[in-house]
Amino acid sequence: MSDLFSHWMITFGKTYASESEQAVHFQIFQDNYMFILNWNADPTATSQVELNQYADLNTEMFSAQIGCLTMTMNEREIIPFNITPEEIEALPATVNWATAGAVTPIKNQGQCGSCWAFSTTGSLEGLHFIADKSLLSFSEQQLVDCSGSYGNQGCNGGLMDNAFKYVIANGIELESVYPYTAVDGTCKYSASSVVFKNTGYTDVTQNNQIAL
Repeated sequence: MSDLFSHWMITFGKTYASESEQAVHFQIFQDNYMFILNWNADPTATSQVELNQYADLNTEMFSAQIGCLTMTMNEREIIPFNITPEEIEALPATVNWATAGAVTPIKNQGQCGSCWAFSTTGSLEGLHFIADKSLLSFSEQQLVDCSGSYGNQGCNGGLMDNAFKYVIANGIELESVYPYTAVDGTCKYSASSVVFKNTGYTDVTQNNQIAL
């Protein structure tokens, strides 16, 4: 196990400030590795898991490092829906947006509490695909760097609603033009590079499948 941990540290560039700190993370690593072995050995499991860069963190550590929406948030604006039974009955039983081509390849927020930005770009990418029949990958880093005046706090958390408001006003650039760095940076927004703007957004009432 010690050799595996050393190899894992090299693979993911992990270092620790002291031997005692390393010992704490080594124990957590062992616990997580045993979880991985047990999970993958379960014949009823519908997925497989493996070691990644977070394998030395417990749930509390992971939440503190990666957790989103850590800000004090105002109550969301919930817009009432007027949906008829006929509209519901006309919908397909299932939709797989990944198969339909509306979902970009998997992205990685790294050690930055920017899940709100990734949630925003994912929603906007799907919206653009439905509207324009083309899939574009939008810039999370632009939202991290530039939407602070709308209430977001970069790698310290944010809200999709705030990011939607920012994009309504300013638009969003491509990830290839404004690449992700996983750290707070200076805003490099360029209006000439904007490729999409949403015109609004709606929060779906929690646990309301009909509204969804």
